Amino acid sequence: MHLQCELSAALFPLAQGDRLGNLLAAVRALSDADIQVRQLSRLYESAPAYVTDQPPFLNAAALVDTALPPLDLLRRLKEVEASLGRNLGPSAQRWGPRPIDLDIVFFEGQTVTEGETLVVPHPRWQERDFVKAPLADLCGGGSSSSSSEGAAKQRPVVAAAAAVGDNAGNNGGSSEEEEDEDGSLSSGSSSRAGGDYSGLQRHLRLAARLWQEAGGERQLGTPDLECVLPMGRLGLWPYQRRTQIMGILNITPDSFSDGGRHAGVAAAVRHAKAMAAAGADIIDIGGQSTRPGSDLLTAEQEAARVLPVIQALMQEEETARMPLSIDTFYADVAAAAVEAGATMVNDVSGGTMDPRMHRQVAELGVPYVLMHMRGTPQDMQHRRHTAYSDVIADVAAELTQAASAAIAAGIEPWRLVLDPGLGFAKTHDGNVALLAGLPALRAALPPPLAHLPQLLGPSRKGFLGRLTGRQVAAERDWATAAAAALCVAGGANIIRAHNVEAVRDACRVADAARRFLP
Repeated sequence: MHLQCELSAALFPLAQGDRLGNLLAAVRALSDADIQVRQLSRLYESAPAYVTDQPPFLNAAALVDTALPPLDLLRRLKEVEASLGRNLGPSAQRWGPRPIDLDIVFFEGQTVTEGETLVVPHPRWQERDFVKAPLADLCGGGSSSSSSEGAAKQRPVVAAAAAVGDNAGNNGGSSEEEEDEDGSLSSGSSSRAGGDYSGLQRHLRLAARLWQEAGGERQLGTPDLECVLPMGRLGLWPYQRRTQIMGILNITPDSFSDGGRHAGVAAAVRHAKAMAAAGADIIDIGGQSTRPGSDLLTAEQEAARVLPVIQALMQEEETARMPLSIDTFYADVAAAAVEAGATMVNDVSGGTMDPRMHRQVAELGVPYVLMHMRGTPQDMQHRRHTAYSDVIADVAAELTQAASAAIAAGIEPWRLVLDPGLGFAKTHDGNVALLAGLPALRAALPPPLAHLPQLLGPSRKGFLGRLTGRQVAAERDWATAAAAALCVAGGANIIRAHNVEAVRDACRVADAARRFLP
């Protein structure tokens, strides 16, 4: 993708068949049709509109580059829909179920009117929260430059796909509104040329403003509209209705907190089932200690520890239908664990310790927890790694760099979970500053990263021991519960915990209070 090219946005709502598979196929097909997908939003599931006797919609938005004029772009989108099995003939039910729907929402900053065939901006985009939300994710995303010859050939377009109609007929009608520089609306001319990236961003700023005025993120987390993670064999996983608790299952003899207690398969399974009964939503399985100064296992040694446990958990009724996360920084271990039944990869290195990790996760198609860490567990607490000019700004910048690399390797943004890495390459004050500055950290991330789910792991960390005077890690559960509540108030979506029961209760209180935070 050429950064200097003008941009487009597309929305892909789906309501029939393999919704996620159809959406991914549509993204790939666009790339094969002279349309370059540059940036994707989160993945949204929403209640069906208009014709309600159909499955929920699956929606996402994308910024794309294209040299196609509007009508040619529309024809290309229809070709993609037809190739994926959509009935575009006269017998098709208007607004009824369909495997894929690609709509043009915005085209640069232009107003385009081609009879009832195509009207841009899409005349009903402001009516639909499942359109405004993913468009708001992309506000401010991308960049543009007119310095290259290629930029002049590219056109910025916003396309939308919803299970509520298509551009041919359902996008008809007049559209006389266009956003001015100050965000207000004024009349637009038909098929006006000269639209650019700034015009597209004006439309996206309007979408973001309307979304915020209607309640913004407070509107998410119900069956009517919520973000979901594609959780491998388990399908789409909603994570916004309440904070998700990730129970820690250490199969290590040298973990800083509970090393050796769950090292055998039978002991590990018992503990996993106990955490599930206590309220864990996810089990995070790790075979390698990442405490400061720990010895590094090979991928083969780590796999020998974790694979039998994952296989055993897949045989247990209490855990077989739970998300199982593999805590590893090795690509080969991640692949083997997912084949055994894991549905999520949790990488404390964010891809820095195995250069094959991002590509491997892209192929696996599961969520990827990308954590911030400098160095390795062996040297991460050296001063060269714990010195920050501004811990919030620096962690945000480094998370952005790592996440951009993951996306470039083929991991869709809707599969990313960001973790600022409490206790990893941070000083005591740095950890406390991060804990207090989570809203600022999120605000410092660019779109769509700013809206992605965040995981925090304060559990029994050393900075809590220093604050409370508790030298024994297992005695820090009260402090962990307090830290977890602060994380939830700061916007965390997943909390990683040793004592699931205590953290679950703290998070439920924090969830209830968060609904009233400004």
